[in-house]
Amino acid sequence: MKKILTCLAIFVSTFTIYSGVQALTMGIEPPAEFINSLKTCKKGHFEQKGTTIERYDIKGKTPSGRCEVYMDTYTDFTNKETYEMAIGFIEGFGKAFAGDKFDTSKIPSQDELIKMSKESISTTTCKFSQSDIDALVTAYNKHDNKNPAPTMKDGSLSFSFDTSKMSSFDKLLLNYQMGGPCTQSKSGKDDDQWIKEVYSCEYSDTTCYVHHSYSKGKDGGASAYTMSCSGEINKYGNLDSKMKDVIIGHVKAGKCEKL
Repeated sequence: MKKILTCLAIFVSTFTIYSGVQALTMGIEPPAEFINSLKTCKKGHFEQKGTTIERYDIKGKTPSGRCEVYMDTYTDFTNKETYEMAIGFIEGFGKAFAGDKFDTSKIPSQDELIKMSKESISTTTCKFSQSDIDALVTAYNKHDNKNPAPTMKDGSLSFSFDTSKMSSFDKLLLNYQMGGPCTQSKSGKDDDQWIKEVYSCEYSDTTCYVHHSYSKGKDGGASAYTMSCSGEINKYGNLDSKMKDVIIGHVKAGKCEKL
């Protein structure tokens, strides 16, 4: 199993700590049992426990034959060492930004960090086609993460991370999240302001995933579309604006499957 890199994003002002405590697991492989079950979309729950808790749930196949999967992760601040490391980050940032004015009484307790971590959980929901799964399994089997493991010296965590050195699995899963069959939502729910939808548009030579995000505001709201397509159409950058308009038109006309 690859090492876990955990980034604690903590923002500190002179008087108040704005907690964005969130675990970003990079360079980590999911359990082999999860990958083996994913091949045939066998239902199951899988966990990995360390500095972070990673959870994977395979719910089974949808009526259209896609595999529904939920994934999330959070920092385990019930672990004393992890909590102390977080406090070290907070104190370091606080003193760097506020100096002597840094109010140490604002440092969150262990119970507060546990609560903040669980409240910040972001769930990734995916509905994979069999070709999506096959590509993930192939990428996973390369085991080619090239980022160095983090090191701990004198109580300080040191690590480097280069996106070009990410594993093939990480890169593919990130692509699925950005423009493929996956969406992300906080605590398993859509964000308050934005509603997110994913559509799969099937063509003879490619599959295009279209992500539609929209908000219902007092001023009429806003809408945005992002997409990616498989095969040659995407490989050579041939997805021009005119083609995008056609595919979005298919979504609006109800010709694409809503995932």
